[in-house]
Amino acid sequence: MIDQEKTGRFIADLRKEKNLTQKQLADMLKVSDKAVSRWETGRGFPDISSLEDIAAALDISTAEILKGERIPSALSGEDVRLLADDSLTLAKELLHKRTTRNILTGFLVSLILFVLAVVHLNCPIYIEDPGDALKAEVLSDGRVIAIINQPVSGWNMDKVNFPDSGDQTFLSCYETLFDRLTGRAKSQMILLGNKDDLNEVWYYPGQNGDRLLYTPDGKNPYDGVWTLPRLVYNAWTVFGAGFTLTGLAALFLMRRTRYRETILKLTALPFCFTISLLLVLAGRYGQVYNAPYYLSGIMILTILLYLLFLALYGMHKQKKRA
Repeated sequence: MIDQEKTGRFIADLRKEKNLTQKQLADMLKVSDKAVSRWETGRGFPDISSLEDIAAALDISTAEILKGERIPSALSGEDVRLLADDSLTLAKELLHKRTTRNILTGFLVSLILFVLAVVHLNCPIYIEDPGDALKAEVLSDGRVIAIINQPVSGWNMDKVNFPDSGDQTFLSCYETLFDRLTGRAKSQMILLGNKDDLNEVWYYPGQNGDRLLYTPDGKNPYDGVWTLPRLVYNAWTVFGAGFTLTGLAALFLMRRTRYRETILKLTALPFCFTISLLLVLAGRYGQVYNAPYYLSGIMILTILLYLLFLALYGMHKQKKRA
């Protein structure tokens, strides 16, 4: 069995022989000085993946770390067996940790994919151009209706009071991807109200802006106004860029500390998010944003970019060690 306290004292003695402080050894191994302290006091044991680095730093073999003492050139059969048992125990522990981590990662990825699938299946797909697909007409009894000439599965109406023109009715017509796949979406006729009660009826959101469908004075129903894209994503961009710049400043100021790798990984996350946000928005510049689709697209791209960063950073570390 591995004696953690014996191994810890052995590491401490070797460190002192080389006139190294705990922090200096920790910097060489790219771990915290608290980790080195735990090893030397027997409250912890180095991970099997770091044994080779420790052995190289202290000019000993990994077998000597496991045994907690110098090993003579000739080993007895019992010593070899004990070392093999200790190595097998550490390998099993590492395998268990990696298996648990892989299970948790798989569960998290599956949960994300499930949520994205549900979001996309139930996300409204709006009529992009209501020119021929959506018209407003006045019936003989004074009722105003909207006639939809393409399949939709739902609609919403909201009234907003504008000081300059009074109440305005906003109509949203949409279908969901689930209804489109199952063929449940169908054309509808929507009652908007009485012509004496309506000031203006707008379709929201239309391609590149809201579209005017009805006004009592007979104004061209498609002579609408053009509106700017929604601004919430601009705020996300500002926050993402702000966190990225903060992380870069921290990297510059703390470049010689043991926290550099952690800061770098934390900084990479808002950076990947900001780049993903800009790339996704660039594909729909000037158009009305569909939040669920944008959010899922940004999330997926952020994860992919961050995983790419971790892979490249891991390759860089291995190349640097070699």
